[in-house]
Amino acid sequence: MHLRNLLHRKLLLRVTIPLIIAAVMLAAVIIDSFFTVFPAITFAWILVGIIIGYPFGRLTKISWNSDKTQLVLDGSGVVLLMVYIVTSIIRVVILRIEFGYLSYVLDITLLGSVGGMIGRTLGMIRQIQLALKSNRSLSHRS
Repeated sequence: MHLRNLLHRKLLLRVTIPLIIAAVMLAAVIIDSFFTVFPAITFAWILVGIIIGYPFGRLTKISWNSDKTQLVLDGSGVVLLMVYIVTSIIRVVILRIEFGYLSYVLDITLLGSVGGMIGRTLGMIRQIQLALKSNRSLSHRS
């Protein structure tokens, strides 16, 4: 069975939509790199974003729903999502204050956001793997 079939629609959207947005933002930075000169090391801000975003993905509660035979979000996760958004806004403000003198501060901000979305998605994927592993071990015991 394909993993996509095991994910509840809401969970599937929470995994795929941020990756699509991150891809568009990354494409915007790459296109901007043809017109604005900035050091290649600027792309390292993706790693900073991943480091910030990963714990938020790992904190997302995912469980197995036997009735639907799918992985689902355990609770709405609204508080966690709001904290993630506030953290992202604070990160953007700090970047703009600290690096405002650089002409490519918007690119740094976008790259940090790309990394944050990728990190959050990677953390959620890890939670999905753990939930699947837990479900398999429970079904083998029965």
